[in-house]
Amino acid sequence: MGTLKRERAFGLGRKLLDKYGTGSAVRGDTNLRVKIAQQRALCTYKDPDLLSEEKLDTALQILREVDLDRTTDRETLGLAGAIYKRKWELSGQERYLEQSLQFYERGYTTGTNEDYGWTGINTAFVLDLLADHESSGSNEKPIQQPSTAELRRQRANDIRREIASKLSSLLTDFKSDWLKKEWWFSTGQLRRSRVGVG
Repeated sequence: MGTLKRERAFGLGRKLLDKYGTGSAVRGDTNLRVKIAQQRALCTYKDPDLLSEEKLDTALQILREVDLDRTTDRETLGLAGAIYKRKWELSGQERYLEQSLQFYERGYTTGTNEDYGWTGINTAFVLDLLADHESSGSNEKPIQQPSTAELRRQRANDIRREIASKLSSLLTDFKSDWLKKEWWFSTGQLRRSRVGVG
């Protein structure tokens, strides 16, 4: 499956997972069922051959089958956040961005190290998007109380600082040597060093 994803063959991956991911062996193993559901949801929402709205709704339904409303699994929560963010990109409806934030933030609050800050960075990004939306068209300046947009921006900055602080220590951990070769991690490290964070 990793090869198919690297080659961006999401349609083929989706078809294989749909065929083999609902068998009795998968249904009988809770952990495997969650992993398969995550991969099915990912391949479904990224499949370019499916209609946009339908594939996003289908991907969410797949995640609901593994108890999306109560899960603390960061990968599942991050996928749900990404799907709702995509729904917002397509529709412009702010409620989807709010739902995206809820899932990303739930993933972030369960811990940073295990997903290397992925849900946290996305939480901060969505907070900034919502703050921009809330402050656009408003010329009023708060007199005493900070606006919701300002509070969201502050929260986003706090999250970024916390992630930078926690993840910087991973570079000295020999078990995390593979991270130094990952462009997304080293680029983030370079960006943080330029702004003096961490």
